Amino acid sequence: MKTKKLKKSYCLCKKCFDKIPFDTNKVLTYCTCKAIYVDGCEYYSRIGGNKENYEFVEK
Repeated sequence: MKTKKLKKSYCLCKKCFDKIPFDTNKVLTYCTCKAIYVDGCEYYSRIGGNKENYEFVEK
């Protein structure tokens, strides 16, 4: 039986280098410096903050 490997995607703050996963179980989660936030679940993700302050990372 094959198992499906899930990709670990997160949002990286370029100011404080916090990694916030996209699936936050519908809890608004800020980085340490409060420059960005992520609110999401397995179906959607909402990212807030200036676009130059974060980047998407998918492994």
